[in-house]
Amino acid sequence: MAWWNGAVLIAVVMIPAVPLAWAVGHWALLAGAFMAMTSYYCVYEYIHWCMHLPKARVVERAGFFFRLNGHHLLHHRYMHKNFNVVLPLADLCLGTLLRRSKVSFAQTRGPAVPDVQPLIATSPIVGAPRCHVGSERSEAAGRTVASPAISAPSAERLDVSRRTVA
Repeated sequence: MAWWNGAVLIAVVMIPAVPLAWAVGHWALLAGAFMAMTSYYCVYEYIHWCMHLPKARVVERAGFFFRLNGHHLLHHRYMHKNFNVVLPLADLCLGTLLRRSKVSFAQTRGPAVPDVQPLIATSPIVGAPRCHVGSERSEAAGRTVASPAISAPSAERLDVSRRTVA
């Protein structure tokens, strides 16, 4: 994104605030809207930067960042979903919220990255544990590893719908 895009975005969002401040007769409303939009944009840029260049910052250890990072990871997988990095409530209202992937994919792993792979769940009545497609529990090492179906090169992945190797 170009350096001037943030200023243009803030200016465009301020357009509805001008007639509102004029109609109400309080120009302080315009200043408040400008400060709110500028603050929101700065928080968005910082969090987005932390998601793409993680370095164990204080904000990256927060629970909200963990959830937002998964939200953002799904946006990169499904470009038509999860547009709002900072406030997923907007995605919920606009019908673009996706909480978990529909298919397995090779995903980034790390302490600040949640597992957004699809769930394979048994009946909740039975109470069997849920497991994630695309990750298997290593008995010896006690750590999660990518399954061969996920980590294999695309030429060797199994196409389940046709039961053939792609």
